[in-house]
Amino acid sequence: MEYKIVVSVIVFIFLIVCLVFAFSMSPTKDITNTVINIKQKPVILITVDSLMSQSIQKAIQERKAPAFSFLIKNGQFFPEVISSYPTMSVTIDSTLLTGTYADQHKIPGLIWFKKDENRIISYGSGISEIWSLGVKNVVFDGIVNLNKEHLSKNVQTIHEELSMGNIQSASINGLLYRGSFHHQLNVPKLISAMGLLTNEIDINGPSLLSLGTLSQYDPNNDRQKFAWKSMGVNNQFTVNELKFLIKNNKMPAFTLAFYQMQTRIYTKTGQNI
Repeated sequence: MEYKIVVSVIVFIFLIVCLVFAFSMSPTKDITNTVINIKQKPVILITVDSLMSQSIQKAIQERKAPAFSFLIKNGQFFPEVISSYPTMSVTIDSTLLTGTYADQHKIPGLIWFKKDENRIISYGSGISEIWSLGVKNVVFDGIVNLNKEHLSKNVQTIHEELSMGNIQSASINGLLYRGSFHHQLNVPKLISAMGLLTNEIDINGPSLLSLGTLSQYDPNNDRQKFAWKSMGVNNQFTVNELKFLIKNNKMPAFTLAFYQMQTRIYTKTGQNI
């Protein structure tokens, strides 16, 4: 009897593990034949969500942020910069990528009412809210509609402007990624089977687009794509993808790398926080 129970538990655990892999895994993009034309030293824009200048300075004083300390000493630091309003990630990111305010780029916040569709748009700010509005709606709005439909077509993102000058760019885990190049997102089969996303999603992004399990370049980044690690939309995934592009000499002229709070940022000296 005990033997049967043990076997049943093992089988159950095995099935759970299989489901986790099926929910998280997706193909890796082959970057081998991708031609990157670099005429000048590449620019990397690192965006750290919700990080305030006071927090940076405090961490530096306590010697807990050697990477930021290195960057400030070897660059320029502007602590008096004032954020665009409202101070919500998607709105600020839209302003950052388009150089316009919410009245022009039309992304007013994490949650807003779309009058012509008579529904609330949410890009995911709370579990209860996601469930009440529908997981499928929130996921699709945040991954696809935010860039394809909601971000005003009357403004251009930095990726679109650069492509007009034949300058390549990349986005790593940025929720705002609209560009001029066609990409197909690799949706894990279990996610599509559950009806959260369709099997094939066509979007327009920069020359290189990395977005968690949906679009990955580093073949060794699979361990960062599990459900409990936000399907690859996490800091370590971003770090790994960025390092992979650097090591393989695939850095375009401009790269935006998005980090959540409590991130680790590597500098040329090997310092990190």
